[in-house]
Amino acid sequence: MTGIIGQNTGRASGIKKVVEVAGGGKVLQVVSGFEDDYATHANTNVNSPAEILSVSITPSATSSKVLLIGHIQGTATANFAYYGAILKRDSTIIGSGDTSTRGATIGEAHCLSGQTGEGTYAYARPTPTLPITFLDSPSSTSAIAYKIFGFANHFAGSLSNRTFVQNGSGYNYANLEEAVATTALTLYEIGV
Repeated sequence: MTGIIGQNTGRASGIKKVVEVAGGGKVLQVVSGFEDDYATHANTNVNSPAEILSVSITPSATSSKVLLIGHIQGTATANFAYYGAILKRDSTIIGSGDTSTRGATIGEAHCLSGQTGEGTYAYARPTPTLPITFLDSPSSTSAIAYKIFGFANHFAGSLSNRTFVQNGSGYNYANLEEAVATTALTLYEIGV
């Protein structure tokens, strides 16, 4: 049998009762925030990012999960650079790459952009918006601050500080070729 299970069939078969008892997968609360300011953050790198946005939620049960969905927009003011995002639950990095699988001398991030400048033409082309998605299991009923950090890094043999441009479009012309974007984060408490 295929198709939609109706109310009477669901009750008679016990399927409806099983779904009700399980209770999982329900969205219990939604909290969101966004940052629409254009700002520059000097001397950032993967180990020294700038906090861009913080959104707090208080889960109703320790078994709840928190789904993070959002994006960050930015760029760097240097040629041969890229920008990236780091997620934190309070002060703990979450949803990032595992450095132990590559080497202890590299950084960890949630997502990275491509090159932000072309050769000697730094800050001269649009950069992609980086998506943020992560399902967290905080095991807490205390208030939790989820934070997005941004940084700029240089393609080089060693770590070098760069200026991260928050919500920058990749152009620095101060005319209609440039736009100010946003960084946003929505938190969904999911009952388990």
